[in-house]
Amino acid sequence: MKASDDFIVPLCHNCHMLGVELAGDETAWFASNGISNAVKISNDINKYYLSDNPENAHDYIMRRFL
Repeated sequence: MKASDDFIVPLCHNCHMLGVELAGDETAWFASNGISNAVKISNDINKYYLSDNPENAHDYIMRRFL
């Protein structure tokens, strides 16, 4: 069963396939990569995406990670 998009954190292909998938424990993988609050980040992205201007989600991601 596919997880709800309410709980996503965008990752590049390598991080997803070679990181999270192999680690088996998403929370530990995120923490080991300096992201201790992945659930809050996913909630923020979803909040911005559902706003009147979904492009705010992209802006949030760019500010937060780049």
